[in-house]
Amino acid sequence: MGRKERWLYLSLIVVAGMIGGAASSLFLHAGTAFGAAVHHHHAAKKVTIPPSITAHEFILVDDSGAKRADLHMLTDGGPALDLYDAGGTLRASYAITEKGVARARFYNAKGDPQAGLGVTADGRPALALLDTNRVLRSTIDVSQQGAPTLRLFGAKGAELGLDVTPEGLPGFALLNPAGKTVGALVETADGKASLTLYDASGYVVAGLP
Repeated sequence: MGRKERWLYLSLIVVAGMIGGAASSLFLHAGTAFGAAVHHHHAAKKVTIPPSITAHEFILVDDSGAKRADLHMLTDGGPALDLYDAGGTLRASYAITEKGVARARFYNAKGDPQAGLGVTADGRPALALLDTNRVLRSTIDVSQQGAPTLRLFGAKGAELGLDVTPEGLPGFALLNPAGKTVGALVETADGKASLTLYDASGYVVAGLP
């Protein structure tokens, strides 16, 4: 893959919002982390526990009857788990799609998607971050060949790119609102720096060396 194609390549953007395991303290409260939970005690009674239950949907409610979790099947046939806060707002969603994509999505208190994490069926992980207006602001993914790519987005699209090739060569790119590379600074195989400038259509107009 050439330098231009490498910088234009964005192997995966997971839509609407994904996060990863970074800073777990942002998502776990000390009182409920690692399984600590509030238990409701009732008078002891003998119950019959079925070995299994088969259904298309399971809904978990709190003491007030509000839905707090929903385990169901997606319209495309994959399983999904949605988690809601006390006000009934969707805050987290986990699913495996029919195409084999495993993804997690996280939402703010208004129900707006903010982050998302996913892994495709062929093993390509990706992370996407959105602002409060649901505008994509950052993505990072890793290709099947092991090349990580970071993209930073402005209000109109990708503007900055950072890439490391499978051979371990780093590069930096400036992108226009159309997603075309207008400037690229990369390390060559002989350990030197190379600067390339492009016009608005993505054609090379200058370079050093």
